Amino acid sequence: MFNSNALQWVIAIILIGYVTYNAYRSIKVFGKYKKLSAEFKRNHTCETYGFHMYMVYLLLVFAALCLLLGYLTGNVFAAPKDQLFYYRLAYVGLAIVFVGQFFESMARRTILFAEDGMFYVDTFYRFRMITSYEEKQGSISRQSRVLIGGDEIVLPHAMAVEIQNRESAWKAAKKAAKKARK
Repeated sequence: MFNSNALQWVIAIILIGYVTYNAYRSIKVFGKYKKLSAEFKRNHTCETYGFHMYMVYLLLVFAALCLLLGYLTGNVFAAPKDQLFYYRLAYVGLAIVFVGQFFESMARRTILFAEDGMFYVDTFYRFRMITSYEEKQGSISRQSRVLIGGDEIVLPHAMAVEIQNRESAWKAAKKAAKKARK
């Protein structure tokens, strides 16, 4: 494709720099989540709900597969010698993307439920702040928007249903406690 070594390295630096920056941002979200969730767990009794965590670990499998394919390209698979650099660059870039998405998914697919609310990513939301749930059919799966105060959280439908069930149980317990006091 391109025979210039300088151009190859410019493309490599730009691509690897871009995907590394995005992976860094994802890892930063996870780091913030770990720090704040540990603090939340110290102050509240809570239950952890992880949604389809097997999909999160599948991202690591994809990253390892990309690295393996990058190694095998040229060694086992027949790839043009002038294109080998770009094939391997693409595989390494994809592996970095998958690792970054693994860390961000760890934070976004876990909810900590406390007695009167939930901790999601970096914020504690009280059940009484939830104003509505809106379901929508995405291109691949159903998603739900949970409107909490002024925030809007887009979640997989099953996570929103779990939040809705816990909110209903909290409201029922609150109503029962109010009746018991009378």
